[in-house]
Amino acid sequence: MTASGSNHAQMEISVPQLEPRLKKRYKKLVLEHLNTNSELAAGLRALPGEGKAFASTQGAYRYYDNPEVTLSKLAQPLKQEGLEFITSECQDYALIVHDWSDLRYDKQSLRKNDQIELGRHRGYEMQSSLLVSDRSGMPLAMLSLNLTASDGIHSTEADQVLERQAPLDQLSETITYLRKEEFPLPLVHIIDREGDSIFHMRLWDARGDFFVTRANDYRYARWEQERRSRLSELGRELEFKPDKVVDLTAQVQAQAFVASQRVIFTDPAHRRLSNNKRKVIPGEPLALRWIVVQLRSPDEALLAEWYLLTNLPESVSASRIAEWYYWRWTIESMHKLIKSAGLHIEQWQQRSAAATAKRLLVAAMACIVVWQVQRADSPKMESFRQLLLRLSGRQIRPGQAPAPALFSGLWRLLGVLDALQNYDIKELLELASVLPLGPLLDQIKLKQGFNP
Repeated sequence: MTASGSNHAQMEISVPQLEPRLKKRYKKLVLEHLNTNSELAAGLRALPGEGKAFASTQGAYRYYDNPEVTLSKLAQPLKQEGLEFITSECQDYALIVHDWSDLRYDKQSLRKNDQIELGRHRGYEMQSSLLVSDRSGMPLAMLSLNLTASDGIHSTEADQVLERQAPLDQLSETITYLRKEEFPLPLVHIIDREGDSIFHMRLWDARGDFFVTRANDYRYARWEQERRSRLSELGRELEFKPDKVVDLTAQVQAQAFVASQRVIFTDPAHRRLSNNKRKVIPGEPLALRWIVVQLRSPDEALLAEWYLLTNLPESVSASRIAEWYYWRWTIESMHKLIKSAGLHIEQWQQRSAAATAKRLLVAAMACIVVWQVQRADSPKMESFRQLLLRLSGRQIRPGQAPAPALFSGLWRLLGVLDALQNYDIKELLELASVLPLGPLLDQIKLKQGFNP
């Protein structure tokens, strides 16, 4: 795919290093994922004019079952896209947002026998790492995927199934894996409250990995030489400055207020062992920047408050770090797109975590295509977006181009192009004349230079 969606007219899909037949199948599978499914029909769709859906499903089954098609090979084109996007879409840092999401397959217990317990449900645990632009906050590419099943972790980091371990331990290995890729800009790993672990923050800081994670307000810290206190108590002494106005929902905006202070953590870390006992692990004092973000309504009501911890240098302003954390919602939107707003992964019929992970990486490339259309800023791409939104038939707020609508529009565009490949415009108008569309058809004929 082109490195920048803003200056190029044509996209090219990066493909895995596989034999030509499998490369061709990969491109076809990516295009077949450029559509929005429903919960009742979440299976693969055949491309318009490309035969029957059953044949496409059989081809996909053989593809995901092929031992030559590994997760690491399917991840390679995603990383290649990420490399190009870091060069073209990022400024100083490459933001990597990490998050976990449960994939529930309660009704497929007989089909998928490698599921794990997820509270009251059964399924797989998905941990994904999404590259986000530090300039715009737009999603760029999924760079890593870990899918935990009963037989272990199916990961893009290795061709063999990895041994199950604690989520943050696996995340630490993912961070190391991404560092070894030697991307052209420093990586900043953004993690929600799950990353609030002194043990892991000490580990990441010692290794030189930049992170921004959300902390609990009851964690203890020291402010310079002050006594050891909870962050909630230290927060009463902070001075807040007004910052940006942000969207909380489609209808609600909030004024952000930001304060920052350097704090030191001296408490030992606690690790839970396999026997459910806790191990106390002393560590060196950890000095971090503590950034508090308050989101207030116009009447000064406190709508949300974030306690952020980071080891980024002072050259990166607290305001910028707060904005980067705000952009963490992009991975939530990606999970929603994959699960309920587009591809409906929890209705997929693959029989194993391995096959599900492979299909998910193919779908991730389809997401890259749509995201590039979504953020490209050339006049031609703006016209293309408007065409896709029109084809989607959805009611969209002015200035918005949500990914699900673009997915829907792309699929319908493929149908239109297939029709134009097999019929000329006069034939299409003649066939459409059986419907009660007289005035509309007359307008089209006038526009095309035909006699009504």
